[in-house]
Amino acid sequence: MSSVRLSSPLKIEDYLESVTTSNQFAGSAEQLFTLKLGLFGEVGELYAGIKKARRDALTDAEARVAAEEVGDALWYLLAIALHQNVDAKALVASALKEIAKILNVSAPRRSTAQASFRQIVGFVNAHASPGAIKEVEAFQRLAARVGLLVSSPRSQAGQLAEVLADLALLAHALSLDLEEIAAENIAKTNARWPKGAGAVTPLFDSSCKPGEQLPRKLWVRFEEKRVKDVAYVYISVNGINVGDRLTDNSHEPDDYRFHDVFHLAYAAYLGWSPVLRALLKKKRKSSDVLDENEDGARAIITEEGISTWMFNVAREHLFLNVTQDKFPYALLKQIRALVKGYEVDKCQPWEWARAILKGFEVFRQLKKARGGYVVADLDAREITYKGLKEINERIEYKEIRRKPRKSKATKRVQPIRGRVPLI
Repeated sequence: MSSVRLSSPLKIEDYLESVTTSNQFAGSAEQLFTLKLGLFGEVGELYAGIKKARRDALTDAEARVAAEEVGDALWYLLAIALHQNVDAKALVASALKEIAKILNVSAPRRSTAQASFRQIVGFVNAHASPGAIKEVEAFQRLAARVGLLVSSPRSQAGQLAEVLADLALLAHALSLDLEEIAAENIAKTNARWPKGAGAVTPLFDSSCKPGEQLPRKLWVRFEEKRVKDVAYVYISVNGINVGDRLTDNSHEPDDYRFHDVFHLAYAAYLGWSPVLRALLKKKRKSSDVLDENEDGARAIITEEGISTWMFNVAREHLFLNVTQDKFPYALLKQIRALVKGYEVDKCQPWEWARAILKGFEVFRQLKKARGGYVVADLDAREITYKGLKEINERIEYKEIRRKPRKSKATKRVQPIRGRVPLI
């Protein structure tokens, strides 16, 4: 089930530290009630995910879904415990007593060791005989207790311990390991809400030939012109015209003709854009595998699909006032599913959130000014907007367009004409 393998026990305190970092509800007046509703919702999603399966019938995919939902429920439960200042050792001790009561075995003596998930998992594994924990019964008990927890004015330590015991028993009934689930949940939350600035994923083409790397600096001019009452956007990259003139391709005008800024954002913040590789003729032809699988038609269609989908999601608000830490996680999960198997799958959810929001930030500027320059700096991992009158192309392009030393192998760069076909 899990890709995480732990050499030492995962301490509850370490998990609580991760909860503190990733808690986006901290400081709000309704924090406790919101956390309770989150727990209630996750238990409901867990049931929806496994209601048609039984322990022995869970596929790998269903097991991963169940494990993630149990992990999310665990996060909310321990966030509530943290909010209520419940002692970790006391919580685990009470949970073990509750497990012993349900399994009708003797409760363990109070441990002097640090509280860990392994204590809970080990006790359940040692005392739960095959078939002793019924999945349906475990879930019914969990649902009932979570309902009581949500309806209580305050969360008592005993209630939290009971729900922790129920999660451990349900995980066992589903042939899942609660410690591995907790470790996966930490990895998930750290990927979404990293400590500090977060380490960016290295550019994917760093080891490729210079001619097959995306340019590290791109000055992209977006200029809007009208032809017979139809608005078109013309694009040039580092002074060279690229692609066909673009319209919105929509019955309702929505300025999607400026959407190439999204591809620039993906290139700058993710180091990935099969669309730009095609436009700039930077496909990695020296590698048949990369050329076909990473830079080919399917990858291009995937990127264009994500661009269009995100635009449709944000059509009304264009992600105005949406911060990186508040970007909908459900969207990030679906994006990760779409790019699974591609090199960009290595990028973390927070990197996707940043790329999308930065792209829309500059899109809003282009839309307002009806054009401008987008400067993409892949080394600095950023894109910025400049007005059409702010740039002196002769000065700005001087370094970029400096002629290389003459050699027999040097060829004159021809302008790229026409949008590169997707298929």
